Formats: sequence, structure tokens, C-alpha cells
Amino acid sequence: MNKTRLVLASAFFCATALVLSCGNERPEPAAGKSGSAYDSSFAAAQNSWRAVSVGLYHACAVNNDRTLWCWGLNTYGELGDGTSADRLSPVKEVNGSTTWDTVSTGLYHTCARKKNGQVWCFGLNNHGQLGDGTSADKKIPTREISGALDWASVSAGAYHTCGRNSDKTIWCWGMNSAGALGDGTTHDKKSARQESTKSTNWNSVAVGYHTCGVNSNGVPGGGELFCWGENNCGQLGLGNTLDKTVPTKVGINYDWADVVAGFNHTCARRTARQLYCWGLNNFGQLGDGDFNNLLQPSAPVSSIIGWTSVSVGVNTTCAKDLAGLLSCWGDNEWGQFGTGKAYWGKNAPVQSSTKNLWQTVSLGDQAVCGLKADQSMLCWGGNFYGQLGNGSIGGNLAAPERIGTATNWLAASAGSDHTCALKKNGSLYCWGYNYYGELGTGNNSYKDKPARVGKKLYWRSLDSGDFFSCALKANHSLWCWGKNNRGQLGDGTTAARKQPVRESGKSLAWQSVSSGGEHSCGLQAGAAWCWGNNGVGQLGDGSTALIRLSPVAVIGGGTWTQVAAGGFHSCGLKAGAIWCWGWNGYGQLGDGTTANKNIPAREATAATDWIAVSCAAKHTCAIKSTGTLWCWGLNTDGRLGDNTNSNSALPVQEFTHAADWLTVVGADAHTCALKSDHTLWCWGNNAYGQLGSGDFISVNIPTRESSLATTWANATGAFKHTCAVRTDGTLWCWGGNLYGNLGDNRAWTGKPKPVSLP
Repeated sequence: MNKTRLVLASAFFCATALVLSCGNERPEPAAGKSGSAYDSSFAAAQNSWRAVSVGLYHACAVNNDRTLWCWGLNTYGELGDGTSADRLSPVKEVNGSTTWDTVSTGLYHTCARKKNGQVWCFGLNNHGQLGDGTSADKKIPTREISGALDWASVSAGAYHTCGRNSDKTIWCWGMNSAGALGDGTTHDKKSARQESTKSTNWNSVAVGYHTCGVNSNGVPGGGELFCWGENNCGQLGLGNTLDKTVPTKVGINYDWADVVAGFNHTCARRTARQLYCWGLNNFGQLGDGDFNNLLQPSAPVSSIIGWTSVSVGVNTTCAKDLAGLLSCWGDNEWGQFGTGKAYWGKNAPVQSSTKNLWQTVSLGDQAVCGLKADQSMLCWGGNFYGQLGNGSIGGNLAAPERIGTATNWLAASAGSDHTCALKKNGSLYCWGYNYYGELGTGNNSYKDKPARVGKKLYWRSLDSGDFFSCALKANHSLWCWGKNNRGQLGDGTTAARKQPVRESGKSLAWQSVSSGGEHSCGLQAGAAWCWGNNGVGQLGDGSTALIRLSPVAVIGGGTWTQVAAGGFHSCGLKAGAIWCWGWNGYGQLGDGTTANKNIPAREATAATDWIAVSCAAKHTCAIKSTGTLWCWGLNTDGRLGDNTNSNSALPVQEFTHAADWLTVVGADAHTCALKSDHTLWCWGNNAYGQLGSGDFISVNIPTRESSLATTWANATGAFKHTCAVRTDGTLWCWGGNLYGNLGDNRAWTGKPKPVSLP
């Protein structure tokens, strides 16, 4: 089934429209597992820090002995250790210099200032953001080409960098397509260029995708605020969305104290310590109580007058108050607030900790790091690349990992970015992404380990779809929860549900249920029923009525023995024949055509010896009574398993032609199947390690999972991850883990923890 992620719910439709017009969405974490090397000399450097900065997926800090340490993603050499290996714990920059003063991290590059006023940069340099006169990436610190010895500060942004000289002038270099360098042009610069006003009154400069600065202009104790560069979300605060290639004054106030620039939003403090934010607000990162973008500073954030500092990440904002306590707002999908909880977002300040007194904090996309008043350093949030620096990783896993210690798991079902599983005692658990309530726990908090759904022991089977799940109780009643915009829960409404709700007919005759992209199907006394999205005929009722809020009967006589819901199509089995209906753009109905069908169409071979069928997002697989396995439909990445990447509108046999296949499950872009000897084999897309083969290489033939176990009982798969239960009742998962999909309790760290050795 189709396992895609939608960022905003229909409740925020108007805000969504604004977001889509802004263009710069948060980068999707790349697939792959981080390395584990670390620098053993780090032990002597702990708990004595002078500066920390968190980039997109890496972080760097300057120790009080003036050594520079970095950790996390290192694809472009942004850690400065001379390699491109990710690091789960801090490593010292390759030269081991003891003269570093401050550091600033961008998306994929890092710049740092030495105490003698020199600026050195390393990492990605495709736009000249390292300032060394080239566009070649650097894995070791490289001095910016101007040779200046009087840099007062340096700020690394998305793809450009700015520095403030000791004479209070601002110079920038790197990407300039929207005018972020402020020199009046839109041409990239590989070395420092002064902003166009050539003012000598700049108090500060802040860099994101755009640039802002506070200019004293002779005003004591404060200054005027100027911004320039990209303005697609109103982040320049000018009341419009027009880019500016030169510094442009924000409003008429002259009492601005400081400013910070994020990806698509900006925050600034006034000298009276009021805090204002503007720009993109899709996660509530402006903290003004709604999710609407702001084109200029308006009302201050909350009623608090006493903010002493502010820091912004991709979609999260945190600020420190007069008491030294931290409050955060915006995106909290990886526990960036530090409260121990993870959820979609909050549009008003949430106090992060009542215990830690903070000196400074820095935010990236997933991770946050802060220096306490005692100069110790703590990090929290997402750890997909080891950016928390604690020796662990919460990212993708390419091989099966056991989840917890329980030995009474019965079966699991993987949804888009969530998973649900049944235990043998009838209890039900879910974990992962929970924006729509798809975990059924009564709230929207994400979980990176199994969370109990209710307290009863009456569940007997389940199936998870895109952002929702359905399950049968022991009395054969049907219950669903999660996203419901297309009526996929079958309760007669389109309201999302945070807890299981019963289907509208309240039947006690349900035999099975299958959840797909935005629709579901089930069996009652041999009759097939479907509900939800029907835009391409996937409900099989002879119509293309947009949605059905309650179950409708699938057209066709006979006794159905199985029904399966895919992304936008469905298939069923009766009298050994397979019939499919719905979207057929890639031949996933198997009838030899690519024409959609709103009533069941028999697969083209007209075979009568099929015993099982499974629908994925855009392909279908089935097993015959002979034990052979066949697939049809889209074949990108080899998901059909026939050693090609060619689509097929007819059933094609998997490459090995084995005759001992027991069960098959079509996920999104991959397929997994069990043999009669209880070995598990997978094929197709493996960008997130979802094949369990120990690597991230996609394959187009059945490939055995890396543990080589012979005790697999059943398996389930989604877009990025796979889970399976063994005959001993243990549960194992692998693949993508961004939202806690795997349930291994490692996807994020909800509360501040020390940066340390593994």
C-alpha cells in the first residue's frame, strides 16, 4: 500500500496552502546507517564547553581548552575530521588546534572563528559557502580566502555564510540566488563580499536561507532591524513575499536587541525583552497561537516580557527567560521540546525543563543541544545520524532487530510510519507516527516503543493502512482509528479518531479486514465489503463515488475467501480465482490492461489455483496452490522479483521459480515472503534497509534476510520498514525509523542527556 506522509491535516487546510507556496520544505533525511567511530580523547574534554551549534543533521562545539569537536552526519566533510564517515560521538577537527573561539553550523557546512580573528570553514561548498574561492567540498578546516584577521563573528546559514568584522561591517559569501548576500546581485560569490550599504554600524548578523542584522545607526542600547534574501514565506518581515537583494528595514522600530534567522522564519528580541517571530508557521513555530504565516512582526510571543535569548531550528523555536528556563514551540516530532514527549507541533510556548538553567541552546532539524550554566552540555531530540553525540543512533536499520523482551507476540501490521501488533493474550499495541491518532492511544503523542491500545484483551486480528488501522475483536465486531478524511474508518463520518471506533453497521459477522491507502475492505459471511476513498473505483461497487463513509458491497456473486486493499486498488479471491478492481495505471489489476475498473475484473490467466493475494501500493502478488509466487504491476526497484525492472500487466513468476512459498506481503515499493521452511525473503526498494539484508542495496530477486533465521511465522511491510514475528513469539523490525516506526525506543531522546562516549 502507498505509504506517503502528509504533513498537515485538513484542519489546517488554509495554513497548508500558504506552506505549499513557500517552496523550501524540510529536507528528508537520507537513507543509510551512521558509523560508530569516535575519538577516545573526548573523555578529557567533557563538561567544559564554551560554544555549541547544531546544523541540519550534525553538531559542533568548542571546548574550554579551545579544541573543536563535531559529530553526526558527515557526508560532505562537515565534521572537519578529514573523512566523510558519520560519527555517533564527538571527534576532534583533524588539525587538533587549541585556538578555536566560536563555531557556527549550516545545513551541510561548518564555519568556526579562532581567537586571533581568523575564520575557517569545511563541508559542502557547492555555492562557495566556505569562502575559499572554490566550489570544492572540504573535509578539513580551510581558511576563507580574504585572509582577514579581525572577524568578530561568523554565521553559517543554509548555503551561504556571513561574517561581521571588528569594524562592524558585514561580509557574506555563498549562494545568492535570492539576494541573501545583500550585495545587490543574485550571483553566487566564492569569497567574502560586503553588503551593499557598507555600513559600519552592524551590531549582529544572522543567517538562515535569508539574512538579517541589527544596525545601531548611532542609537544607544538598540538598533534598527534589516533583512534581505529569500522571502517566500514573509521571513524578511516586510509585509510581503518579495525577495530583497539589499538590506531592507523591517518596520519603524529602533529598539531591536538581536535577531535569529531560521529556514523560513525569523525571531527577534526588543531591548525590553519582548520576543517577536514571523514567516512560515506550519508547525506553530511563531508561537502566536495559530498556524498562519506572518509577513511582519506583529504581537509578541506570549505575555512573557523577559526573554533573554532565542534560537530557531528548521521548524522549532526555543527561548530562554530571565530565570534561565527554556520554553519551546513549533515542531516537536522528535522531542525537541525536551519534555519527554513527541508530537506534531505546538503553537504556543511549552516550558522545556524546570530543573536545568541554560546558558545557551542551538537547534537543528531534529536535534537540540544546550550549554548549562555550569558549562556542561546536554542534547536531546532526534538522533537519526548520531547528532546527539551520545554514541547511539536512532536511524535506519538494515538488519532485523528484536523489539523488547516479550515472547508472546502473535502478529504485526505496518502502516505508513506507524506499526501495530497483537499479543497472544488479545492485547493490542501501536507505535510510531501519531498525528492523526493512528496509534489509537487517545492522544497525538508519537511513540518509539509499543504503547497499549486500551486495557481489554479482546483483539483477534488487525491491519494498518496509510495513517490508520482497523482491527477485529473476538466478538467479530470491526473497529478502526486514525485518519478518516475519506471515510476509511467506516464509521459514517470523516472525523479522525484517536481511539478505536466501531464501523457504522455494528455487525458481529466480520471475518477479516484489510486496510489500504485511503480505503478498507473486509469479509462478512463470504461477502466482500469496502469503504473509504472510491475515486478510481477501488471499492468495487460499480461506481466512482468519491467516498463511501460506510461499508458497501463489492459487486459479484460467489463466496469470497479473501479480500485485500492496496494503495488505490483492491483484489479478492473466490473459488481459486483472483479478481481485482480500482486503479490500474501500472497493470496492478493483472487483467492485461492499464484501464481502471470499478467492478471486479478477473486476472488475465484465469487460473483457479490461487490460494492467497496481497495488494501493495502499485503492485500485487499472489501464491498458487503449487507453492509458486507471482507478481504484477509497477516494477520500479524490482518489487516484482522477476530480475527485471519492467512493469507487467500480467502475472510474472518470481525469478527463482521456487515452489515452497507459504505467504507473501506486498509493502509499498518492496515485497517480502515466507517459505515453508520459515525462512524470510524480501526484494525491491531498500533505501531504508527495509529488506533486512544488512545493506541498503535494492534487489530485483528474492533475497534472504541477513539473520538467516528459520523460525519466521509472519511478516508485514510498509513504505520504509518491515516487521516480522518468529515462532517463539518474539517481534523483530528493520528499515526506516524516523518516527519510531521500529518500536526500538531509540528514534529520539525526549529529555536532555549528556554528550558522551558510547
